[in-house]
Amino acid sequence: MVRRELARFAKDGLIIVRASRTDEGLVDREPEDDANGFVAVRALNLQKARILLQLLIANGISDPGAIQSAFDNR
Repeated sequence: MVRRELARFAKDGLIIVRASRTDEGLVDREPEDDANGFVAVRALNLQKARILLQLLIANGISDPGAIQSAFDNR
């Protein structure tokens, strides 16, 4: 139910980033992430993921695929 609402928000243009608050919380891609427009932070912690997302948005990058690529390359 929550995932469905988040997917609806993503379709409306909101950037949805999946992350974990645990120290060793690897958040890998899921098969439905592309269809839902979600981004997975991979190995970044929550604080670093937030800063990276802020920098991307400030530079005009809002496409989930481009954002995912930035997270993949960290």
